[in-house]
Amino acid sequence: MANWKLSSLNDGTYEIRLTVFDKSGQFSQDQVRIIVDGTPPKASITSPSSGQQVPRNISITGSAYDPNFKRYIIEYGTGKSPVLWYSISKIGFLEAVVEGTLAEWNSPNLIGEYTLRLTVEDRADQTSNHQIQVSFNNYVDNQRIERVESLDGRARIIFPPHCLTEQTIVTINPTTHGYEFAPWDLKLNPRKLAAIEFMVDGKNEKIGVCR
Repeated sequence: MANWKLSSLNDGTYEIRLTVFDKSGQFSQDQVRIIVDGTPPKASITSPSSGQQVPRNISITGSAYDPNFKRYIIEYGTGKSPVLWYSISKIGFLEAVVEGTLAEWNSPNLIGEYTLRLTVEDRADQTSNHQIQVSFNNYVDNQRIERVESLDGRARIIFPPHCLTEQTIVTINPTTHGYEFAPWDLKLNPRKLAAIEFMVDGKNEKIGVCR
């Protein structure tokens, strides 16, 4: 009946009305309501940060939102350019999130570097996605000397045998002013000292440790 280009319209709700006349002047009408949506949805992962070492249980936060929101999904794949993607949930998430918790992810069997992908879909079938890279460390082997190192190689902690009082995953991540060692409540054997090492760029760089 007609081709209608909507590029000149702002996003919003509109009505299309069809009026048909016959030669005697009689007419009939029908109308439908439509939603014009030319704005892609918002997809953003704010935590964890891309490049972080993460524990097995992760709280993924960020935004998945659109005025005509439909759903979002979170997937993961091996390496920086995954060939296969796996959903962290059997079904998609059906409620929009603005700067909040997107999902709680328990990933007990992953070791190494992975990519997380958030995909948000609206009711106009538009999608947006955001990807980050995270690294999973293995549990520290309490039967031998173990070294856990930041991804940039500038900070590490060395554990002698039998240093930890329980099986633990340790992560080291850069912050604005240094490095954060986690978990913060790491339990050590008082008779087995662990060592923290830093690499410095020059003599004027100051090193401090705080708890």
